[in-house]
Amino acid sequence: MKQMNVPEDMKVTVDFQAAGISGKVRELQPLVFKDQDGYRCLLGPDLETGVVGSGETVDAAIADWTRNLDERLASGDRNDELGLYITEMLKMSNKDVW
Repeated sequence: MKQMNVPEDMKVTVDFQAAGISGKVRELQPLVFKDQDGYRCLLGPDLETGVVGSGETVDAAIADWTRNLDERLASGDRNDELGLYITEMLKMSNKDVW
């Protein structure tokens, strides 16, 4: 899967292992960055086709992203390459045994 990139000075560092981070966010580790209107959270090649969340804070952007991710996965679109990739990644993470 191709992940959109932004300039380093726009990126926000997120501790994906922190308490309170959902398993989906921890596993998929979307890109979080500052934009003109606040913060964006993105997994995918661009803002048009990726899973996107936005908010006035990092936490709000991640929460919006999680809602949009759940909606996208619930659609079950078999032609959605990103949705299928995400589903496979989450299935594999559930099978990891250490």
